[in-house]
Amino acid sequence: IEGKMLFCKGAPDTIIANCTHYFDEGRIVPLGDAAREMILRSNDEMTQKALRVLATAFRKCTSEEDCQDEKCLEHDLIFCGL
Repeated sequence: IEGKMLFCKGAPDTIIANCTHYFDEGRIVPLGDAAREMILRSNDEMTQKALRVLATAFRKCTSEEDCQDEKCLEHDLIFCGL
């Protein structure tokens, strides 16, 4: 992927709420309700084992201004993992 990228990490529920797609076996696919539930269920399983869980996501910036406006950076993210 060429150009500027935005990478973020944080609480899974917050990151997932800002994701529209996810990474699945090397492909970027739309994040539907079933996949969203599976991710959050995995998060719950890990937290029940007293693990601190972070989610990661990214997106390509569409313009120079897109990556500099701090108020709206985290949108249309692609979920990477927990």
